[in-house]
Amino acid sequence: NLVEWNGPDDPENPQNFSRRRKWLITVTMSSMTMWITFASSVFSTATVVTAKEFGVSAEVMVLGTSLTVFGFALGPLFWAPVSELYGRRLPLFSGYAIFAIFQIPVAVAQNLQTIMICRFLVGVFGCSPLAVVGGAMADIWDPVDRAVAIAMFSSATFLGPVLGPIIGGFITDSYL
Repeated sequence: NLVEWNGPDDPENPQNFSRRRKWLITVTMSSMTMWITFASSVFSTATVVTAKEFGVSAEVMVLGTSLTVFGFALGPLFWAPVSELYGRRLPLFSGYAIFAIFQIPVAVAQNLQTIMICRFLVGVFGCSPLAVVGGAMADIWDPVDRAVAIAMFSSATFLGPVLGPIIGGFITDSYL
């Protein structure tokens, strides 16, 4: 399973991508991680409102956020090996797509069980970029330029949980 290239100028080698393409990929992957971490924390501001809606305590609704983070802990056990065996693209985009799909049942849930199960699955599938992007950056960038790309990825990873409660607070206090 060793990946080999047809010489140092092989256009399929990610190290040979143009700088513009490398930055486009880096910004896209960083954006994915930002929205995933955003989705993990945006629910926290609606804990009291959602608890009242379903007739449970706020402590029970905290599970909506906790189960997502628990999914973040379990998901890399699957996604990281898959990315090593099948490449970065398949786990990155399939996990992100399924993550987006599981947001829909959370939004239209009629019961607490749907929210909890889907929030857990949001974490399991949403962590695919968190587990894969670091390896993809190492594939694309040489060691000197990789530091800036990883800094962008890391900043986006921490920006999501900061923006989540801020934007979630505005949504919770609005008529939405």
